[in-house]
Amino acid sequence: MYHNRPHVEDIRAMQKRGEKISTLHDSTHDEAAAAAAGIHMLSIEGKVFDAEMREAAGDCFVQVGLPYGGWGRFEGRPFASGDDYLRAGLHYAGLGGDAYYCSASYDIQKLLCDNHLPVVGHIGPIPSYITWTGWCAGGKSADEAAALWAHAKKI
Repeated sequence: MYHNRPHVEDIRAMQKRGEKISTLHDSTHDEAAAAAAGIHMLSIEGKVFDAEMREAAGDCFVQVGLPYGGWGRFEGRPFASGDDYLRAGLHYAGLGGDAYYCSASYDIQKLLCDNHLPVVGHIGPIPSYITWTGWCAGGKSADEAAALWAHAKKI
């Protein structure tokens, strides 16, 4: 196990100090190994994350993506419930994932957090909701902006 690997509190402390955190999305063992030479955080989709990828990533903080809905599959089944997300998150934690990107509902994100799995989420446009016309911006009206602000505080 790597001793210099940052934890969630280390990443948060870096943010509070205003440090820039380099992040790279990768999908191969070679990319993870190359990034280990100086990238702080890797974003790796669950479908390609395995023990060898964790080893290749070295001391990088690894955020494992838990895809939303029909794109995401774990053990051959689509993510359809909070239990599916939790089962996948615990599996990836066992492989050495440090945090989990999850664009599912607040309730599913809370379920992961309640089970001690750090969640990386966001507000605003969610990629899995892109329509054939492109990105759908949120917060255009005062009511939408207030709803986004309330959601941000809730998270």
